[in-house]
Amino acid sequence: MRHFLFYIALSLFVLPAGGQTNFGHDTIPIPEVEIFGRSPGNNPSGYKTTEIDSSLIADYSSRTLADLIADNTVIYIKTYGSGGLATPAFRGTGAGHTLITWNGISLNNPMSSQSDLSLVPAGLLDEISVMHGGAAMHKTSGAPGGVVDLETAPSWNNENNISLNLTAGSFGNYSGLIRAKAGNENFQSLTRAFLGNARNDFRYFNDVAGPEAVWERRKNNEVDQKGFIQELHLRDSRNSLSARIWYQSASRSLPSPIIIPDSDPPEKQDDESLRAMIEYTRDKGASEFGITAALLSDRLLYVNETASVNSSNRVSRYIIKGDAGFRVGKRTDIGLVLSNELTSVLTNNYGENRIRNIGSFDIASETALNRWFKAGAFLRAFLLGEKMLAPDFSFSAEINPFPARDYSLKANFSRISKIPSLNDMYWYPGGNEDLENETGFLSEISWEMNPEISAALKLQGGITLFSNHLDKMIAWRPGEFSYWEARNVGVVNTSGIEASAGLSLELGSFSADVRSSFSHTRAGRQVVSGNSEGSGSGLQLPYIPENQLNTLLRIKWKSIYSSFVTNYTGRRYLTEDNSSWLPSYLVSDLNLGLRFRPLNTRCSVLFTAANLFNSYYQNMAYYPLPGRNYRVSLNFQFNL
Repeated sequence: MRHFLFYIALSLFVLPAGGQTNFGHDTIPIPEVEIFGRSPGNNPSGYKTTEIDSSLIADYSSRTLADLIADNTVIYIKTYGSGGLATPAFRGTGAGHTLITWNGISLNNPMSSQSDLSLVPAGLLDEISVMHGGAAMHKTSGAPGGVVDLETAPSWNNENNISLNLTAGSFGNYSGLIRAKAGNENFQSLTRAFLGNARNDFRYFNDVAGPEAVWERRKNNEVDQKGFIQELHLRDSRNSLSARIWYQSASRSLPSPIIIPDSDPPEKQDDESLRAMIEYTRDKGASEFGITAALLSDRLLYVNETASVNSSNRVSRYIIKGDAGFRVGKRTDIGLVLSNELTSVLTNNYGENRIRNIGSFDIASETALNRWFKAGAFLRAFLLGEKMLAPDFSFSAEINPFPARDYSLKANFSRISKIPSLNDMYWYPGGNEDLENETGFLSEISWEMNPEISAALKLQGGITLFSNHLDKMIAWRPGEFSYWEARNVGVVNTSGIEASAGLSLELGSFSADVRSSFSHTRAGRQVVSGNSEGSGSGLQLPYIPENQLNTLLRIKWKSIYSSFVTNYTGRRYLTEDNSSWLPSYLVSDLNLGLRFRPLNTRCSVLFTAANLFNSYYQNMAYYPLPGRNYRVSLNFQFNL
């Protein structure tokens, strides 16, 4: 314990930094006033983060979080088709290495370590932040890829309104979303509810199932979804109290891969989630304290009558988290977080029901050594059951060389560990209770700039180099018997470059905005324990595209607005030896909209042509995606 406390004290050690004094012949010198942020965990310096603005979220209000992330970030979304499972793959890692959080609480299912982004309507959300690599440590644990943080929050104004979004589209796609807001600067009630269904019976070109290629129609691909979020927020000058509840359910038919005939009766999956959260914070100026209690319950029922499979899974999580942020002197901020998560699993896929408890203690410090240099340190200690795990840590630095210009150089190095999922350990058959934790050593350096050329013209750009070394990676491999087994298979090295550029122009009632992001990722396995299987030098891991590019152009003139988004995804290999692959594809969407204000109502109509050039492509092998299709959305907002 003494050694542990010594390392904590060492991570908080900072060098003193003096102020500056200005003297002039005709001025009176006054003490310098410097304002620094509080609680370094909220927006840590030295790391890359990407914010998705609220206007872009509004454009995707009738679509899923998977669509929004795929079109506007460098995260690769692996999807099994319209309405099917959609999971993120970030910087060459797997779906379980990128976490989805809701107001700081992880939504990833502890059984699979994954979160299905196709089940989250984008219109439910207010803010979305992508925290790349080591930045994820300041939000949650076990995410060497990164974190997608979802925020639902009050706006604290006196507006009371109701907005209604109705959408109809190709292939029997219908959805409705309602948002209601009431309150004032001290109390807010926010209600969001959605309902949607789709047949997804699109035509596709089947060139693999028979001797001749034929056009077929997708079957057994129906989806029905519903859910709501209710929030209550109360505050005064120093205290705030929030209560949130999020319920959603989905019933899906799961189509077979096109290489085999459809099941009759079809495979079915029902998902149901209930998430409740209470959060209290107290702001005392130089310090801030908070406590959060959350209950998350997820149920999944999968039925395949043809294979005589009936899989019932229920996960309950009980989370309590306390945090504190305070200032030491004028230049150093300290953040502390103490949390505990108890997980209970009831399933017919384990030999018995399982309970797991994980406790953690975080301490973060950030120091502004002077006007242009900041440094930070982060340490997290774990307690898994009664076993103390090796701590994770991170160090970061940020240089802002030009006080009058928004340029910054960022660098960080992190150690992040990931505890095996419960399925990896206990699934019967194939689970392995002797699995070791995965360990990642992540490093990155970024250059970011946001210069303002003039009042009308602004630029944005950045470039990031990253390198990750992931040890003891867990994968399922064929075992000695007729089933696959979970193993620590060896070392995975990923490296690459991420670049972005943007230009915005605003001239009176006309505005234009163009943004582009590119990523190049190399991901290969270095060593595989126990056999010769695995990627050798120069071979890419399956389903990790080397190159991705997305570009968004938005134009607005008076009440007319339009956007064009195009996405390029490079070749993805299907096997470890890179002997087979899915070809690259380019998909583009066009949106045309009109806003108008009859009486006391704000209205808009949006027409979307998705996959405008009718590309035939697959994101996952043998799961085709639809060709050109259309949607019309009507939005009404009534002020009360």
